[in-house]
Amino acid sequence: MKFLFFLLLFVPPAAICQVVSNDVDIHKMEIDKDIFRAMVTFSIDEGVALAGCYEHEIYQPFTVVVKAGPSLSRAEITTGIWADKDYRQGLFMAASCELRYYYNLKRRIRLERTTRNFTASYLSLEPFAISKPLIIFSRSKADAKPASAGLFLNIGYQRQFRKTYLNAFFGTRIGSKIYLSSDVYNVLHGSIAFGRLLYF
Repeated sequence: MKFLFFLLLFVPPAAICQVVSNDVDIHKMEIDKDIFRAMVTFSIDEGVALAGCYEHEIYQPFTVVVKAGPSLSRAEITTGIWADKDYRQGLFMAASCELRYYYNLKRRIRLERTTRNFTASYLSLEPFAISKPLIIFSRSKADAKPASAGLFLNIGYQRQFRKTYLNAFFGTRIGSKIYLSSDVYNVLHGSIAFGRLLYF
């Protein structure tokens, strides 16, 4: 009888301890070769953007990340006979192809920390292109600056928990002529992105 009593006392707690918590991602160490995401990005230079994102593993810890989508941000225009600069909200298309190096990925793997789909810090080179404004609110498109392209050097961090994605980064534009610009948004950029993992 005593044996049965102790069995009933200790077995239920032991069984409960074997149940996986709802807050634990059982796939936290897995890294897919091809990753598709949908994201909304809030940045200091491109405003609010929606983007489709594809990340492909080249060779750990290197990946290539392709992003494209519409962006709602400020549009530079010229005003007056002296061609003074002014800004209005505009709708653009933006795209980039980024080479990332996850410099602490192998350490996170060694320490058995979360590395789900390259959850780690990274350095990257990001060639980008931005269209001329498709729409300028309260202004003619004829006054807007043309399309542009360039190259950014970034440092960032991304994390995936289950299907939820978070990315934050800061970068500077590379190129000698660009630093002659008085507009800080032509030199520096940074953003926070929230997204969801897509399965096909």
